[in-house]
Amino acid sequence: MTAKASLSPKDTLCVSFFIGDEAIFTLKLQLKENTRSGCIDLSNAYFNGVVICGIDCLEVDLSNAETNNSRWYD
Repeated sequence: MTAKASLSPKDTLCVSFFIGDEAIFTLKLQLKENTRSGCIDLSNAYFNGVVICGIDCLEVDLSNAETNNSRWYD
C-alpha cells in the first residue's frame, strides 16, 4: 500500500491510499496555520467525520518541505 498526499490552496491536506494504481481510500484534513509560529497547527485539524482527541498542541514545521508540482509524496 502506498499513500499520496496533496495540499490544496484552501489549507486542505488530501491523503489517498493506493493498492497498485487503485485509490482505495481518501481522507481530507482541514489545516490551520498558527499565526505565532507560521507552522501548521494540528491541534484544531480535523478529518471530515473523524475526531482527533487528546492533542493539546501539535505543530508541523513545513519550512524545509519540498514540493513536486504542488503535490507532496511520501
